Amino acid sequence: MKKNEYNPAFVYLSSLNSPVSVRNRTFSLNYLCRLIDGSDIKTFNWSEFDYVDLLNIRQKLIKKGLLGSSVNTHICALKSVCAESWKLGLINTDSYIKIKHIKSIRSSSKNNGRALSIDELRNIIKHKPDNKKSIRDSAIIALGYGSGLRISEIAKLNVEDCQHEKIRVHGKGGLICSVFIPDFTRNVLTQWLGLLNSDKGAVFCCMARGDHIRDKRISTRTIHDIIETRCIDMGIEKFSPHDLRRSFGTHLLNSGVDLLIVQKFTICVGKVQKERQ
Repeated sequence: MKKNEYNPAFVYLSSLNSPVSVRNRTFSLNYLCRLIDGSDIKTFNWSEFDYVDLLNIRQKLIKKGLLGSSVNTHICALKSVCAESWKLGLINTDSYIKIKHIKSIRSSSKNNGRALSIDELRNIIKHKPDNKKSIRDSAIIALGYGSGLRISEIAKLNVEDCQHEKIRVHGKGGLICSVFIPDFTRNVLTQWLGLLNSDKGAVFCCMARGDHIRDKRISTRTIHDIIETRCIDMGIEKFSPHDLRRSFGTHLLNSGVDLLIVQKFTICVGKVQKERQ
Protein backbone atom coordinates (compact mmCIF):
# COMPACT_ATOMS: atom_id res chain seq x y z
CA MET A 1 0.00 0.00 0.00
CA LYS A 2 2.90 2.39 0.80
CA LYS A 3 4.10 2.23 -2.80
CA ASN A 4 0.80 3.61 -4.16
CA GLU A 5 -0.12 5.72 -1.14
CA TYR A 6 0.94 8.99 -2.78
CA ASN A 7 0.04 8.11 -6.35
CA PRO A 8 -3.01 10.32 -7.10
CA ALA A 9 -4.32 7.86 -9.70
CA PHE A 10 -4.56 5.06 -7.13
CA VAL A 11 -6.04 7.43 -4.55
CA TYR A 12 -8.74 8.38 -7.07
CA LEU A 13 -9.44 4.74 -7.97
CA SER A 14 -9.78 3.83 -4.29
CA SER A 15 -12.53 6.45 -3.94
CA LEU A 16 -14.79 4.70 -6.49
CA ASN A 17 -17.62 2.53 -5.18
CA SER A 18 -18.09 0.03 -8.00
CA PRO A 19 -15.56 -2.64 -9.09
CA VAL A 20 -16.73 -2.09 -12.67
CA SER A 21 -16.01 1.65 -12.35
CA VAL A 22 -12.56 0.90 -10.94
CA ARG A 23 -11.79 -1.45 -13.82
CA ASN A 24 -13.09 0.94 -16.50
CA ARG A 25 -11.30 3.98 -15.07
CA THR A 26 -8.08 1.98 -14.76
CA PHE A 27 -8.32 1.06 -18.45
CA SER A 28 -9.09 4.70 -19.30
CA LEU A 29 -6.19 6.17 -17.32
CA ASN A 30 -3.69 3.61 -18.61
CA TYR A 31 -4.83 4.35 -22.16
CA LEU A 32 -4.40 8.09 -21.61
CA CYS A 33 -0.94 7.67 -20.06
CA ARG A 34 0.15 5.60 -23.06
CA LEU A 35 -1.23 8.26 -25.38
CA ILE A 36 0.65 11.04 -23.56
CA ASP A 37 4.12 9.54 -23.18
CA GLY A 38 3.92 5.75 -23.41
CA SER A 39 3.78 5.22 -19.64
CA ASP A 40 1.03 3.88 -17.35
CA ILE A 41 -0.67 5.06 -14.15
CA LYS A 42 2.12 3.60 -12.01
CA THR A 43 5.00 5.35 -13.80
CA PHE A 44 3.39 8.55 -15.09
CA ASN A 45 4.72 11.72 -13.45
CA TRP A 46 1.48 13.28 -12.22
CA SER A 47 3.28 16.18 -10.50
CA GLU A 48 4.27 17.62 -13.91
CA PHE A 49 0.87 17.23 -15.58
CA ASP A 50 -0.65 20.67 -16.14
CA TYR A 51 -3.39 22.68 -17.85
CA VAL A 52 -1.69 22.68 -21.27
CA ASP A 53 -1.11 18.91 -21.13
CA LEU A 54 -4.80 18.32 -20.47
CA LEU A 55 -5.81 20.55 -23.40
CA ASN A 56 -3.37 18.68 -25.66
CA ILE A 57 -4.67 15.23 -24.70
CA ARG A 58 -8.26 16.41 -25.17
CA GLN A 59 -7.36 17.56 -28.70
CA LYS A 60 -5.73 14.18 -29.45
CA LEU A 61 -8.89 12.37 -28.39
CA ILE A 62 -11.03 14.63 -30.59
CA LYS A 63 -8.75 13.98 -33.59
CA LYS A 64 -9.11 10.24 -33.03
CA GLY A 65 -12.82 10.69 -33.76
CA LEU A 66 -14.18 9.78 -30.34
CA LEU A 67 -17.68 10.91 -29.46
CA GLY A 68 -17.92 14.00 -27.28
CA SER A 69 -19.28 11.88 -24.44
CA SER A 70 -16.27 9.55 -24.64
CA VAL A 71 -13.81 12.44 -24.69
CA ASN A 72 -15.53 14.02 -21.69
CA THR A 73 -15.41 10.72 -19.77
CA HIS A 74 -11.65 10.44 -20.32
CA ILE A 75 -11.04 14.09 -19.41
CA CYS A 76 -13.23 13.81 -16.29
CA ALA A 77 -11.06 10.90 -15.10
CA LEU A 78 -7.89 12.95 -15.60
CA LYS A 79 -9.37 15.95 -13.80
CA SER A 80 -10.33 13.73 -10.87
CA VAL A 81 -6.75 12.46 -10.62
CA CYS A 82 -5.50 16.05 -10.76
CA ALA A 83 -7.82 16.91 -7.85
CA GLU A 84 -6.11 14.17 -5.84
CA SER A 85 -2.70 15.50 -6.95
CA TRP A 86 -3.65 18.88 -5.51
CA LYS A 87 -4.86 17.36 -2.24
CA LEU A 88 -1.59 15.45 -1.94
CA GLY A 89 0.45 18.62 -2.57
CA LEU A 90 1.88 17.38 -5.88
CA ILE A 91 0.55 20.36 -7.85
CA ASN A 92 -0.14 23.90 -6.65
CA THR A 93 -3.52 25.58 -6.34
CA ASP A 94 -3.04 27.83 -9.37
CA SER A 95 -2.35 24.82 -11.62
CA TYR A 96 -5.32 22.88 -10.24
CA ILE A 97 -7.76 25.79 -10.70
CA LYS A 98 -6.77 26.07 -14.38
CA ILE A 99 -7.29 22.33 -14.87
CA LYS A 100 -10.57 22.37 -12.96
CA HIS A 101 -12.05 25.04 -15.21
CA ILE A 102 -11.41 23.27 -18.51
CA LYS A 103 -14.89 22.83 -19.96
CA SER A 104 -16.43 19.69 -21.41
CA ILE A 105 -16.87 19.60 -25.16
CA ARG A 106 -20.33 19.68 -26.67
CA SER A 107 -21.85 16.27 -27.24
CA SER A 108 -25.01 15.54 -29.23
CA SER A 109 -27.93 14.62 -26.97
CA LYS A 110 -29.15 12.19 -29.61
CA ASN A 111 -27.95 8.63 -29.27
CA ASN A 112 -28.80 7.01 -32.56
CA GLY A 113 -26.02 4.45 -32.36
CA ARG A 114 -23.67 3.64 -35.19
CA ALA A 115 -22.78 0.94 -37.66
CA LEU A 116 -19.21 -0.33 -37.28
CA SER A 117 -16.99 -0.92 -40.31
CA ILE A 118 -15.81 -4.43 -41.14
CA ASP A 119 -12.17 -3.47 -40.46
CA GLU A 120 -13.11 -1.97 -37.09
CA LEU A 121 -15.06 -5.09 -36.12
CA ARG A 122 -12.15 -7.31 -37.18
CA ASN A 123 -9.77 -5.34 -34.93
CA ILE A 124 -12.21 -5.39 -32.00
CA ILE A 125 -12.70 -9.16 -32.22
CA LYS A 126 -8.96 -9.86 -32.58
CA HIS A 127 -7.97 -7.55 -29.72
CA LYS A 128 -5.56 -9.18 -27.19
CA PRO A 129 -6.49 -12.87 -27.65
CA ASP A 130 -3.94 -13.84 -24.98
CA ASN A 131 -6.17 -14.99 -22.12
CA LYS A 132 -9.45 -16.80 -21.53
CA LYS A 133 -11.42 -13.66 -20.67
CA SER A 134 -10.37 -11.88 -23.88
CA ILE A 135 -11.29 -14.91 -25.99
CA ARG A 136 -14.69 -15.15 -24.25
CA ASP A 137 -15.32 -11.44 -24.83
CA SER A 138 -14.32 -11.69 -28.50
CA ALA A 139 -16.68 -14.64 -28.99
CA ILE A 140 -19.55 -12.61 -27.50
CA ILE A 141 -18.86 -9.66 -29.81
CA ALA A 142 -18.42 -11.96 -32.83
CA LEU A 143 -21.81 -13.60 -32.16
CA GLY A 144 -23.51 -10.24 -31.66
CA TYR A 145 -22.30 -9.13 -35.08
CA GLY A 146 -21.83 -12.33 -37.10
CA SER A 147 -25.27 -13.73 -36.26
CA GLY A 148 -27.11 -10.55 -35.27
CA LEU A 149 -28.06 -11.92 -31.85
CA ARG A 150 -29.59 -9.87 -29.06
CA ILE A 151 -27.64 -9.82 -25.79
CA SER A 152 -30.45 -11.75 -24.07
CA GLU A 153 -30.07 -14.47 -26.73
CA ILE A 154 -26.30 -14.54 -26.24
CA ALA A 155 -26.68 -14.82 -22.47
CA LYS A 156 -29.17 -17.73 -22.79
CA LEU A 157 -27.03 -19.72 -25.23
CA ASN A 158 -26.11 -23.25 -24.09
CA VAL A 159 -23.26 -25.50 -25.20
CA GLU A 160 -25.85 -27.96 -26.54
CA ASP A 161 -27.13 -25.19 -28.86
CA CYS A 162 -23.84 -24.98 -30.78
CA GLN A 163 -24.08 -27.25 -33.82
CA HIS A 164 -21.04 -26.67 -36.04
CA GLU A 165 -22.29 -24.31 -38.79
CA LYS A 166 -25.36 -23.13 -36.90
CA ILE A 167 -26.64 -22.42 -33.41
CA ARG A 168 -30.04 -22.76 -31.79
CA VAL A 169 -31.25 -19.44 -30.46
CA HIS A 170 -33.72 -19.10 -27.60
CA GLY A 171 -35.67 -16.09 -28.81
CA LYS A 172 -38.69 -14.12 -27.68
CA GLY A 173 -41.95 -15.92 -26.94
CA GLY A 174 -40.21 -19.21 -26.18
CA LEU A 175 -39.30 -19.79 -29.82
CA ILE A 176 -36.20 -21.83 -30.65
CA CYS A 177 -34.62 -20.81 -33.93
CA SER A 178 -31.70 -22.06 -36.04
CA VAL A 179 -29.16 -19.45 -37.14
CA PHE A 180 -26.16 -20.08 -39.36
CA ILE A 181 -22.88 -18.51 -38.28
CA PRO A 182 -20.07 -17.24 -40.53
CA ASP A 183 -16.57 -18.71 -40.43
CA PHE A 184 -14.94 -15.93 -38.38
CA THR A 185 -17.63 -16.21 -35.70
CA ARG A 186 -17.40 -20.00 -35.64
CA ASN A 187 -13.60 -19.85 -35.30
CA VAL A 188 -13.54 -17.66 -32.19
CA LEU A 189 -16.58 -19.44 -30.70
CA THR A 190 -14.86 -22.81 -31.20
CA GLN A 191 -11.74 -21.45 -29.52
CA TRP A 192 -13.78 -20.38 -26.49
CA LEU A 193 -15.70 -23.67 -26.31
CA GLY A 194 -12.37 -25.51 -26.28
CA LEU A 195 -11.33 -23.52 -23.22
CA LEU A 196 -14.74 -24.03 -21.62
CA ASN A 197 -14.31 -27.81 -22.00
CA SER A 198 -17.92 -28.68 -21.23
CA ASP A 199 -20.64 -30.48 -23.16
CA LYS A 200 -23.57 -28.80 -21.42
CA GLY A 201 -24.59 -25.65 -19.57
CA ALA A 202 -24.06 -21.98 -20.37
CA VAL A 203 -21.76 -21.08 -23.25
CA PHE A 204 -20.75 -17.78 -21.68
CA CYS A 205 -19.80 -17.88 -18.01
CA CYS A 206 -18.52 -15.32 -15.54
CA MET A 207 -14.77 -15.11 -14.90
CA ALA A 208 -13.01 -15.15 -11.54
CA ARG A 209 -9.62 -13.70 -10.65
CA GLY A 210 -6.68 -15.49 -12.15
CA ASP A 211 -8.55 -15.97 -15.46
CA HIS A 212 -10.61 -18.83 -14.02
CA ILE A 213 -13.97 -19.75 -15.56
CA ARG A 214 -16.84 -19.84 -13.06
CA ASP A 215 -19.85 -22.13 -13.24
CA LYS A 216 -22.23 -19.18 -13.49
CA ARG A 217 -24.08 -17.89 -16.55
CA ILE A 218 -23.17 -14.41 -17.72
CA SER A 219 -25.75 -11.59 -17.42
CA THR A 220 -26.84 -9.05 -20.02
CA ARG A 221 -25.41 -6.32 -17.77
CA THR A 222 -22.01 -8.00 -17.91
CA ILE A 223 -22.17 -8.07 -21.71
CA HIS A 224 -22.72 -4.30 -21.69
CA ASP A 225 -19.69 -3.95 -19.38
CA ILE A 226 -17.56 -6.19 -21.63
CA ILE A 227 -18.23 -4.00 -24.66
CA GLU A 228 -17.67 -0.77 -22.73
CA THR A 229 -14.38 -2.08 -21.31
CA ARG A 230 -13.10 -3.11 -24.74
CA CYS A 231 -13.92 0.33 -26.17
CA ILE A 232 -12.00 2.02 -23.36
CA ASP A 233 -9.10 -0.42 -23.61
CA MET A 234 -8.78 0.16 -27.37
CA GLY A 235 -9.49 3.88 -27.18
CA ILE A 236 -12.27 3.73 -29.75
CA GLU A 237 -15.67 5.37 -30.05
CA LYS A 238 -18.22 3.63 -27.88
CA PHE A 239 -20.76 1.28 -29.38
CA SER A 240 -23.65 -0.64 -27.88
CA PRO A 241 -24.64 -4.31 -28.17
CA HIS A 242 -27.48 -3.20 -30.43
CA ASP A 243 -24.93 -1.49 -32.71
CA LEU A 244 -23.55 -4.97 -33.47
CA ARG A 245 -27.02 -5.99 -34.73
CA ARG A 246 -27.25 -2.70 -36.61
CA SER A 247 -23.88 -3.40 -38.27
CA PHE A 248 -25.04 -6.93 -39.12
CA GLY A 249 -28.09 -5.55 -40.93
CA THR A 250 -26.13 -2.75 -42.64
CA HIS A 251 -23.54 -5.14 -44.02
CA LEU A 252 -26.25 -7.51 -45.29
CA LEU A 253 -27.78 -4.59 -47.21
CA ASN A 254 -24.38 -3.55 -48.56
CA SER A 255 -23.92 -7.12 -49.79
CA GLY A 256 -27.07 -6.86 -51.87
CA VAL A 257 -29.53 -8.68 -49.60
CA ASP A 258 -33.13 -7.49 -50.08
CA LEU A 259 -34.34 -4.98 -47.48
CA LEU A 260 -37.44 -7.04 -46.55
CA ILE A 261 -35.27 -10.08 -45.87
CA VAL A 262 -32.89 -8.02 -43.71
CA GLN A 263 -35.82 -6.62 -41.75
CA LYS A 264 -37.24 -10.08 -41.08
CA PHE A 265 -33.83 -11.40 -40.17
CA THR A 266 -32.92 -8.63 -37.74
CA ILE A 267 -36.33 -8.23 -36.11
CA CYS A 268 -36.33 -11.86 -35.05
CA VAL A 269 -33.23 -13.76 -36.13
CA GLY A 270 -34.02 -17.16 -37.61
CA LYS A 271 -37.74 -17.34 -36.85
CA VAL A 272 -38.41 -18.64 -40.33
CA GLN A 273 -36.58 -21.83 -39.39
CA LYS A 274 -38.40 -22.59 -36.16
CA GLU A 275 -37.62 -25.96 -34.64
CA ARG A 276 -39.70 -28.19 -32.44
CA GLN A 277 -38.67 -28.53 -28.81
